Amino acid sequence: MTEKLRGIFVRWSKARAEYNGLAEDAPTAERSKRRAALAAVDGELAEALAAEPVHTVEKTDDAENRERLALRRKARVGEWLRCAIIGRAVEGAEAEYGAAEGCTDGSMPVGLLEPEKRAVTPAPATQAITMAATLPALFDMSVAPFLGIDMPSVPVGQPAYPYLSTGVTAAMKAKGAQSDETAGAFLVATAEPKRLVGSFRISKEDIVRLADLESSLRSNLVSQMSDKFDDQVLNGDNTGANLNGLLQQLTDPTAPGAAAQTFDTYASDLASHIDGLHATSTSGVRALVGINTYVHMASLFRGSDGPVSAASYIMREYGGIRATRRISAPAGNIQQAVVRRGSEPGICRAPVWQGVEFIRDPYSDAGKGEVVVTSTSMIGGLAITRLSAFVQDSFRLAA
Repeated sequence: MTEKLRGIFVRWSKARAEYNGLAEDAPTAERSKRRAALAAVDGELAEALAAEPVHTVEKTDDAENRERLALRRKARVGEWLRCAIIGRAVEGAEAEYGAAEGCTDGSMPVGLLEPEKRAVTPAPATQAITMAATLPALFDMSVAPFLGIDMPSVPVGQPAYPYLSTGVTAAMKAKGAQSDETAGAFLVATAEPKRLVGSFRISKEDIVRLADLESSLRSNLVSQMSDKFDDQVLNGDNTGANLNGLLQQLTDPTAPGAAAQTFDTYASDLASHIDGLHATSTSGVRALVGINTYVHMASLFRGSDGPVSAASYIMREYGGIRATRRISAPAGNIQQAVVRRGSEPGICRAPVWQGVEFIRDPYSDAGKGEVVVTSTSMIGGLAITRLSAFVQDSFRLAA
């Protein structure tokens, strides 16, 4: 996520919270004003999201990037799939875009994996059966952008992110007193490559029967691999082929008290994460919680203070809150959560090695008229340079 998009998202979250936080008897003029402000930034966010690439690619020259984007708009995922099925190299716009992204071996640039809506050409009226557009599968909303975790594209090699771990000191000294000297120390955060694989089995009958096969494969390819990557960023346990996810690197929280959370304790517990370094106010604290926790928050009200639930209050006064299925179900009525303090960019990265490879297997099931196409992407675990910006928390939902 770029700084521009992050800023728009923060303004959008604030505008939405202000509108949702209006009392039921709020004046019509005030409600109209808040609705107009939300609509304005909502349109701005939609435009920014449409232009935002799935993976961050470092800009070098405006003209060069414009040319690269023009090639990218012409290139099609389906052409790589088609060429993989028939066993030939891509040509034309696809080959030019691959070369522009450094994929000289014929692999597909990972930057092309950006979801977009494509019009489906209707079947001719003379057909006996008109095939409707394929209904895509449903996937969880990504949690990495919400937590400020970047997923940059990196070239071949070991990505390394140096950071200052020990700084110099400064102190007031009396006249003639000797100053103290301290040696600065640097550490380097690295990410180990792991292999993410997805396979498709394609029959010749489906190829000639389904008009939207390319868009369906594109959508499913993007969603399946992105969904798995996003889950590993949070929950990877660093065993076997799994990534070293965020929860694996954070310290387990102290168990909450014996009483269930209340409106006040939810607010005070999240406020306790203001550290004056990463977060200097409630707006600098955002929470990723489990489904059960969010439902519990939404059911708690503050009585005479108005019809505002704990979830609505936190959304309005804090940096944001989101429910996700990626947080495990409660154990003993306690559910974990992840808190992000501040919005400093570039402190946590999960790199993606440029290029998605397609491997064609026309032999294993040739008798069935089927071809297996396997897509492979190399992804890295989390390289964190400011671990203190993240906190693992927990909430008790019932006594």
